[in-house]
Amino acid sequence: MCFHACKIPDSQLKQMKELEEARIEITSFKENEDYVYFTCPKCKATLTSCKTLTTAKIKYNCGCGCKMIICLKELDKTSKLTNPKDSIGSDKLPLHLFPTTAKYYGCLALLDGCLKYGRSNFRSAGVRASIYYDALNRHIDKWFEGQDKDEDSGLPHLAHAIACIAILIEATEAKNMTDDRMFPTNFDSMLKELTPEVKRLKEKYKDKNPRHWTIADKGEEEVGF
Repeated sequence: MCFHACKIPDSQLKQMKELEEARIEITSFKENEDYVYFTCPKCKATLTSCKTLTTAKIKYNCGCGCKMIICLKELDKTSKLTNPKDSIGSDKLPLHLFPTTAKYYGCLALLDGCLKYGRSNFRSAGVRASIYYDALNRHIDKWFEGQDKDEDSGLPHLAHAIACIAILIEATEAKNMTDDRMFPTNFDSMLKELTPEVKRLKEKYKDKNPRHWTIADKGEEEVGF
């Protein structure tokens, strides 16, 4: 059973002249333990209730003389109180969101490069943007055309792709990238101008229902250019 502390209603406090207003803040709670940690509203000391959480109300006297009643309210099964470190950690980089599977892929591709060229060679020698852009596109193109693994390394193309992106990010932040990207043009405005064409074409052919071929259809018919 899980509980949390709540503020005693003002109407109830007025009837308890011997008590000061208790603004109770739970700072730690663990299931299957009979302890609740909270903060005294007066001296800010961390207090511990060793009472079992089977009662709805616990009386407590703090060392500073502040008397209070801790009102416990049962939480629904989907709620959970957490350690105060959780709220602090929640403002840091959410590293747990990056898929572990992608990290596994990336480290294998980097190992392939490490064994051939030396560990972190890209840090020492620097990188040229166009070289890694080309490599990234080769791997992505081959993957999208249905080839899962690189013929040379035997590793997934996606592994090499994520390694290329990782190295480009590394070089950008380390400022050791030779930046030979394309000379800027009106690419963005062109993209905005052409995008409505998609909707126009879909509307033009809305009465059509052709078969759309994917890798799932491989082997049924040979398709050539």
